[in-house]
Amino acid sequence: MKRNILLVSLLVFAVTFSGCLSIFNKLEKIVVSADNDTIKQGESVNLSAKGFGKNNKEIPLSKLQWKLNDETLGELETDGSKAVFTANENAEGKVKITVSQGKVSDSIEITIEKADEEPEPEPVNREQLEQLINEAETLLDETTVGDEPGQVSEADYTALQSALDNANAVNENEEATQEQVDEAANLLSAAIASFKEAIIPEPDPVNKDALITAVNEAEELLENTPSGIYKGQAPVHAHAELEAAVNAATVVVDDDEAAQEDVDEAVTALEAAISKFNSEIVTAEDPLKVHTFTIDSSYSGAFTTDGKGAIEYNTDPAYIKSGTTSLKHTIIGNPSPFRVRVAHPNWITDWREYDHITLWFYVENTEGLNRDYAFIFQYPDGTERKTLKRSAFQNGWNELVFNLRDDLGLTNEQLADMNLYFQFILRNADGEISVYIDEIRLIQLEEVIIVDKTALESAITEAEALKSGTPVGSEPGHAPEAAHTALQAAIDEAKGVLNDPEADQDTIDSAVVAINTAVAEFIEAIIKEDSTLIISEDFTGLTSIDDFWKASYKSLPGDPDQPMYKLTGGKITLENGMLVLDGARFTIGMPSDRAETTDADTDAGGTFDLSKSYKITVEYDTVSGELSKKFQIYIDNNTTSAGKSIHASKGSTASRPYSVSLEALPENGVIEVTPNVGTENSFIQLRVESSAIIKIKSFKVEYL
Repeated sequence: MKRNILLVSLLVFAVTFSGCLSIFNKLEKIVVSADNDTIKQGESVNLSAKGFGKNNKEIPLSKLQWKLNDETLGELETDGSKAVFTANENAEGKVKITVSQGKVSDSIEITIEKADEEPEPEPVNREQLEQLINEAETLLDETTVGDEPGQVSEADYTALQSALDNANAVNENEEATQEQVDEAANLLSAAIASFKEAIIPEPDPVNKDALITAVNEAEELLENTPSGIYKGQAPVHAHAELEAAVNAATVVVDDDEAAQEDVDEAVTALEAAISKFNSEIVTAEDPLKVHTFTIDSSYSGAFTTDGKGAIEYNTDPAYIKSGTTSLKHTIIGNPSPFRVRVAHPNWITDWREYDHITLWFYVENTEGLNRDYAFIFQYPDGTERKTLKRSAFQNGWNELVFNLRDDLGLTNEQLADMNLYFQFILRNADGEISVYIDEIRLIQLEEVIIVDKTALESAITEAEALKSGTPVGSEPGHAPEAAHTALQAAIDEAKGVLNDPEADQDTIDSAVVAINTAVAEFIEAIIKEDSTLIISEDFTGLTSIDDFWKASYKSLPGDPDQPMYKLTGGKITLENGMLVLDGARFTIGMPSDRAETTDADTDAGGTFDLSKSYKITVEYDTVSGELSKKFQIYIDNNTTSAGKSIHASKGSTASRPYSVSLEALPENGVIEVTPNVGTENSFIQLRVESSAIIKIKSFKVEYL
């Protein structure tokens, strides 16, 4: 009981004491604040309230009351001593917010300003896109699919239509942005450009001026060039060929649908025909006298054959040289004779005033002729006078000319009484073949004067044999070029007399004396043996660089089968009698099977004795290319490395005694070197470095 009373008393004391404390901490003021006193429509502001007691000491607040003076201006959300005010989207003016606890309160005024107006978005510019759409639609409407000028392929048409469809879709989309519109315009513009590029262009106007000019030129040639086989004339077949070419060209000229390519081809063909016609015009002088065994279909028995041949008259101008008719001979079997008989209306028996018999012979393909006995001239029957192999003929027309006396061996006695037929024995290779024969003639090319030219002929033969058997050069047994030239001049002069039909006997005898004198002088000029000369070369008589590398031109001493010279690298040519080294090298006096030299060699492997003092002389004409590159002389070295030689032990460059740039070579064009290396069986190599060229006129190696 006492314990309960004690507890009650303690509780009463605690309550009373608490009330006394409140009296000492009484709320005297409230202060309300905000993040900002001005906001825009739709914006929010944070507010907070604090309480203060005596001596401005902050005390906790409880049971606060927040209140708006105008709830139409916004919404106030509270949370104890904190609150958030959010202005309405259309609110404008001032709003007063009051906070209170009991009788203590405070308020704050917030200004609501009109929100900034967002700028109106710029309208999307579709003008360019719409213009491109119109252009694309026009192109598609006006252009069809095909492969003619002004048309396009189906793929190109479809590509533009697809780009147009995409552009229309973007243009019709009201929500499309400017970027999307611009992209569609760019794509359509590119498609339009590609479409225009794909349109097949109209062909350029056909220009026929060159063709018309060529036709006029050809027609003038035909009009002003007579048909025939004499000077200034052109054969019938040449006229026919050019006329055919003119006709073909005229068709193209008159063809309004002809393409430029057709015109150009016609020009090329006609110009070729004109060139060929011009080449057919005879330029040789006419014979002094002519007798023709005329070809006329009215002649019976003038031309015959046997069962191995068939003869018929031909009127096709392609196979006629002159006139209107030629003879077609078909070789059926071998041998097949073609005979010109005494029954010919134009036959004559005395042929002495003529020196040649000639005929024109046409064969389409020479392979059809017998290889070894294609044509044999016989007179009389069975006596073969001249045989021609297949190789003597070319496809087409061939002029066969035989000297009656020299080629056929007919004497003046025989020529005075030609009372038997002559014949051409023809043979084929295999199967029938047809040939054409025209313009069989006896001709006189020169007057014949009977004089004794036997001694002159013998002297000429002796002189020619001496000259051909003596090489041109400066070595023993050779004769200088001047001596050869002098003897050749004497030979030519003697031949002039020999061939001169008007030369009398005194002139002939004088020619014999003159050529014999020239022979004696030539023999005197032949170079005697020179013990100091090792080799001398000036390329006299050399006409082909291929011959330079052959033993038949010059061989190694003591070995006629081994060539004196061997190409070891680069390019060497022959130009105007000079050796042209273009980044090249070659050896002199080295066997062609000599292996590449090395510093381990124990034998030089050459053919010259260079163990004694000697000199190398090189005469050059010009240099070109990179003039800083060098001209070099090697001894017993067939490589480009100076150390690869038997002489390497004497120094790394001992085998290369001469190495001078082209720009520093002697101005007088003569290089002289006296090497101090050599063996009893040495060889020499001349070299010019790559990208450099030197023209060598001559070289010589001699003992000092």
